Formats: sequence, structure tokens, C-alpha cells
Amino acid sequence: MRNRLLVLIMTVMVLLSVEAAPAFAAEGSSDKPDLMAQAALLVDVKTGKVLYEKNKSKEMYPASLTKMMTCLVVLDHLKLDQKVTVAPEAVFPVGNNINLKAGEVLTVEELLNALMIYSSNDAALALAIETSGSVEAFAEEMNKKAKEIGCKHTNYINPNGFTNEPIHHTTAEDLVKIASYGLKNETFSSIVRKATYTVPKTNKNKARPVETTNLLLRKGKYHYDGVIGVKTGFMALSGYCFVGAAEKDGMTLIGVSLNSGDIERFTEVADMFDYGFDNFKTLELVKKNEETDNIKVKYGHNTSVPTMVPAGAYITMPRSGDESLATTEVKLKDHVEAPIKKGTKVGTLEILEDGKKVDETAIVIAQDVEKGGPWTALYISDMAFYIMAGVAAVILLFIIIVALKVRSVKKRRALERKREREEMAMRIAAERKDKEQRGWPF
Repeated sequence: MRNRLLVLIMTVMVLLSVEAAPAFAAEGSSDKPDLMAQAALLVDVKTGKVLYEKNKSKEMYPASLTKMMTCLVVLDHLKLDQKVTVAPEAVFPVGNNINLKAGEVLTVEELLNALMIYSSNDAALALAIETSGSVEAFAEEMNKKAKEIGCKHTNYINPNGFTNEPIHHTTAEDLVKIASYGLKNETFSSIVRKATYTVPKTNKNKARPVETTNLLLRKGKYHYDGVIGVKTGFMALSGYCFVGAAEKDGMTLIGVSLNSGDIERFTEVADMFDYGFDNFKTLELVKKNEETDNIKVKYGHNTSVPTMVPAGAYITMPRSGDESLATTEVKLKDHVEAPIKKGTKVGTLEILEDGKKVDETAIVIAQDVEKGGPWTALYISDMAFYIMAGVAAVILLFIIIVALKVRSVKKRRALERKREREEMAMRIAAERKDKEQRGWPF
């Protein structure tokens, strides 16, 4: 009897604990990946939510992962159809290369494909020299871009990552920022998802077919459905490393494996993808560029202007979580002052999880507002003022017309009375004269 009672009590306690647990408490299942990589990271791109981490802030060595930044800097400065004449300094027959020759002419687009698909070291040098004149100057541009993206522990000394110098370093965190930024660029994104490419025939070389170094993109044992990039790397100091990205069910994940095994870097990222897709989901709460509330504008041509959420609003939650607990709340300034440009931040959209703030995204002005007339200080728009002025003018004109008409009527009546009096006086005078001529007394 006592044992039965104990079982009953324990059962009730378990049921109560399950009932009391909030829908967002679970952070996925317990089968988290067990990785040999020295550093690793899995992130939901749309929300920035970290789903798995291992030494994410530890300084590591990127090797050819460097080329992601090289690609981004080149895209900032050169046009895809621009012709590049390979400098003698760009000839680099070590590691992966496409056997570039001095004086060989290719387009920027052709070199970028070789750079990102086949990890061509000589393509990286050719692009760097074309962009900045030297490897050193280009490395400065790379570090400038890294800071712009928000990288805090990244430093480059060359564009291809072919170095074992410790000062050429990064972190898993920074690599996710770089890859995420790159995937937003249409050209970057379209290149890194290709499995094969053929560098066309040039003035110095025959056509060169190349295959991606990313095994998750290739057909075969390690292929991963939904993979969309990104880049591999290897040097003695860095070990084997890989940054991968994949899409499924409206969710985009980036996985990083640093200093792992040759094959393990791919299987580890694939394991992280499985973990992320199996245990989490991304909810779209607000679409990109969706309009929110209007905001008052002082001194503006318009006194009210719509706002929007350019990045949209997303939340990551456990796959079994209650979606109704994901909400948003608009926080806008009381008013803004004109002139003000489209895209100016005027508030935040708070993303709430069971009533608690977990993230926020910017709310911006949806259109330009020019400065208006002095009446706009009272929140009267130019249009409203002109309408009111027009209505007042019409009313005034109507009053003037009525007043003139009344005056005209009065004047006409006065003239008529005057004429009547004159006519009467003339009749009386005529009668008197007639009497006088006839000598009649009456």
C-alpha cells in the first residue's frame, strides 16, 4: 500500500512539473552533437540564435575561410565583368590554384568563382592586387570590412589564408557574421552554392573545369540536402575547417567546425544541421519591410508618416513550442522632426517570448519627409493648411460676392427711389406750371 502511494505521489509530481514547464523552456533535445572540432558554432541566421556552441569566442586560424572576406571586399570595389590582367605577383603554384599565368586576362566573375568554389589561392592574389594594388593594402581593406560587419577578433594579413602566422586569426563567432553577411549578397550566395564550375579558355590557358571543395555540395556519401555553401579551409596551424550553410522549412542555419578532421569537419556540420532542424523552428512574426504604426512629424510637409521593419522579425523556438507565446510590441518615439530621410531609425520592434523580451529589431521611417511651412509646428500639414486656406478663401469669396450683391441691390433700390422722387417732383412742377398758364386756381 505504501509503495503504491509513493508511486502515485511521484506520478502526480511529474505531471505537475510537465504542466508547469513553459513552452519555451526546452532548448532542443538532449542529443547535441559530440564534436572533435576545437571550436564549433551553430546559429539560426534569421534570428542570430545560438543553437550549439563550443569555444565560439576562442581565437582560431581560418586558412582558406579567409576567402569569404576576400570575396566580399572584391564585390564592394570591382564590377563582375571587369577584366583583370594577372600580375606576376599573383602567380602562386602552391595549394589549390588554377595555374594563372602573368598577363593572363580573366573577368572578376571568373576569378571569384575559382576563388570560392575551388579555393584558388592565385585567384585570391590576382583579385587583391587588382582591387588595392598590393596584398598589404588589400589586407587593410579586409580588416576594415571585418570591423564594419561587427567582427571583434578577426585579423587578416593576406587574401588567401595561406599562412601559419598566428596574427592571421578569427573566431567561430566572427565567421558566422561574415558568412551571414555574405549570404545576403546575391552574387556571393549564387557562387558558393555551386558544385562545379569551368574557368573559360583565356589568352594563356585552356578551359579549366573545377569542383567544389565542399563535400556537402557534391553528389555522393556526404551530400546534404538543402546545403547552400559556404567555404572550406586547411593549413597546418588551422587544421581542417569548414563553414557551411543550409536551408529547410523556412529556417537557415550556419554551422562552423574549426580544427577538426578532413572528413569530420563536414560530418560535424551536417550533424549540427540535423540537430538544429530536428529540434528548432524559425517563426516569421513580421515580414521584411512590413509597415507598422504611423509616427507624428513636427515641422514636416506631412505631419504623420508610416514606419516599417526593414529586416522583418523572427524568433527561434523549440519545434514543439507553443507558437502563440511568440509576440511583438512596437516601441516608437513620441514624434520626429522634419526634414527626415527614409530609413531613419525611429523605434524598435520588441520580440517577446512568453511576455519576455528576447530580441529587437529596428523600426524606420518608410518615406522621406520634407520641411513644411510655419504652421507645421502645430502639426498642421502643408496639405491640410492649403485645404483650409482654400476653403477659407472660398468662404471669403462667397461672403464678398454676397456683400457686393446686397450692396448692388441696395444701390439699385436707392436709385429707383431717387428716380421715383424726381419723377414725382417733375409731375408736381409740371402741374403747377400748367395751372399758372391757364390761370386756374385749382
